[in-house]
Amino acid sequence: MSNLPQGATSITLEFAREYLRADVEDASDEQMQTFIDNALSVCEGFCNRRFYATQAEVNAARQAAIDAYPALKEEREAALADVEDCDLRNFIVDSYIPQFAALNAQAVGMVINGNIMAAWLTMLGHGWANREEDVVASTNVNTLPTGAKRILQPYLWIGDLG
Repeated sequence: MSNLPQGATSITLEFAREYLRADVEDASDEQMQTFIDNALSVCEGFCNRRFYATQAEVNAARQAAIDAYPALKEEREAALADVEDCDLRNFIVDSYIPQFAALNAQAVGMVINGNIMAAWLTMLGHGWANREEDVVASTNVNTLPTGAKRILQPYLWIGDLG
C-alpha cells in the first residue's frame, strides 16, 4: 500500500480505496466520497471546528465568519424584539445556536495536520468497517473510535456560542 504523502491535507478516492482495500464494486466513487466526507465531518464535529487544507483557507473562512456574525446577531435580535414570554425568548435564542456554532467552528478552523489526518483515516476505517451495521447495532458509525478521540483531544474547541 502506498503511503499518504507527507503533509497531505486531503484523502483522495484512490488513496481511500487502497487504504480500505475497497474495489469499485464495493462502493461507487460517489459512495466512497461520502465515506471520506462523513469521516472528516465527524472529526470536525468532535472538535467543534472546521479543518482546511491551507492557512489561506483558514484565514478566508475566519474572515467570512467574522463578517457574517453581525448580521446573524441582528437577525436574532429582530426575532426577539417585542417577545416578552420568557419561554418563547429561550426558544428563539436556542433556535439560533446551530448557526452561531457553525460560524464559531468556521472562525476557529485550523489547517489539517498529521494528527488530524490520522484521526480522519481512523474514522474512515471505522465507518467503512461498520458500514453494514444495523441502525440499532451497538456500534455507531458516526461515533469516533477511542483512538481518534485521543488524537483529536488537543484540538477540541470549547467556546462561547454568544
